[in-house]
Amino acid sequence: MRLPWSGGWRVKIYERGTKIEGRTLFFTASWCPPCQQVKRALGKPGAEAVAAQLLVVDVDTPAGEKLATKHGVQSIPTFVRPDGATETGAMTVRQLAKWIAADD
Repeated sequence: MRLPWSGGWRVKIYERGTKIEGRTLFFTASWCPPCQQVKRALGKPGAEAVAAQLLVVDVDTPAGEKLATKHGVQSIPTFVRPDGATETGAMTVRQLAKWIAADD
């Protein structure tokens, strides 16, 4: 799906039934200013590789809310790596790339 903040490249959005294995989850909401900050950063040129590693989970949807509960998300933005590590709060693209790579 192409989103206004995605710079024209495809962003994976979580919906019920989406496979999440091997993806870093990005829990977000439309009403969350730090989430919007991260989204804008991910939409800039040069952020495509990091954006491609994320599965965006909108906690305003029933499926997103259920997945957030499953992962113990209590505030947003929250990122959950495939290894289960979590990070809460806005990050720059560089910080996010470094944090995701720490799973390797």
